[in-house]
Amino acid sequence: MADDLRERRRLFDEEIVNRHDLEAIPKWFAPDFVDHVEVPGMPPGVEGVRARHQMLFTAMPDIRIVVEEVVAEGDTTAARFLITGTDTGGFMGMPATNQQIRVTGMDFMRFRDGKIVEHWGEMDMLGLLQQLGVIPS
Repeated sequence: MADDLRERRRLFDEEIVNRHDLEAIPKWFAPDFVDHVEVPGMPPGVEGVRARHQMLFTAMPDIRIVVEEVVAEGDTTAARFLITGTDTGGFMGMPATNQQIRVTGMDFMRFRDGKIVEHWGEMDMLGLLQQLGVIPS
């Protein structure tokens, strides 16, 4: 069970983030999905997931995620990841900087019947904003 859940977590990022497949989002998220890290100005739930990923794909068309480690226990995964990309489209309303970014993060996802029902996460937003030149290093 744990191996299946770890693999499912990795497949999620490959399909949604690395392939930019927004149409696959309903396949991955339960209708009652709760994101405990909502982005300000974006809708809650599954529509927020879609809006966040669309914003990321527009800002950084070459965005990639590498899941470096996944731990699974019960119905929950914990993952450590690296996101890379180039800000050619403008991030969260800011003008494009054409800067390359490398940002680390971690998250937890709880699954039910193969779908994600809850998400918690943290990313190095300070490092991201410094790499974009928005705030000083």
